[in-house]
Amino acid sequence: MMLWFTGARRRNVFSMKWEDIKLEEKLWTIPETKTQNDANVVLVNAAIDILNQLKDMRYNEYVFFSTTSKSGHIGGVRKTWEGILKRAKITNFHLHDLRHTFATSLLANGADAFMVKKALTHKSLQSTQIYVNLEVDDLREKLNETVNKMIGKKDE
Repeated sequence: MMLWFTGARRRNVFSMKWEDIKLEEKLWTIPETKTQNDANVVLVNAAIDILNQLKDMRYNEYVFFSTTSKSGHIGGVRKTWEGILKRAKITNFHLHDLRHTFATSLLANGADAFMVKKALTHKSLQSTQIYVNLEVDDLREKLNETVNKMIGKKDE
């Protein structure tokens, strides 16, 4: 769920450390991201709820700890993910697709490209474009809404 609620990369979520989370500010700082810079992720209430549930179960410095991995945090979850997909009767859907879904959902709910770029911690809009799968009908609806406002026409 944290992947879906943050739009963050799998490796960043799996290696999330408690010291990088500011629950009161609802902010998560990812140190040294794919772009070699720190990135701030705004945490939504659903993500904060998960973190609040997990904070009393701390085992080590990682939010999603593992008692068996060398890293101290979870790593591969392929078998678990495959089991979830099988039970849900979903095929050809990868964990990383949640990042695409996150970006597309943001746009569909009125966020602009710059907001999506910031949410995905991208350096450029060009990178963000890869993650956006906006349907033609959604685009048409937004275009009609915008043009109607421009010409002073009431929504139909």
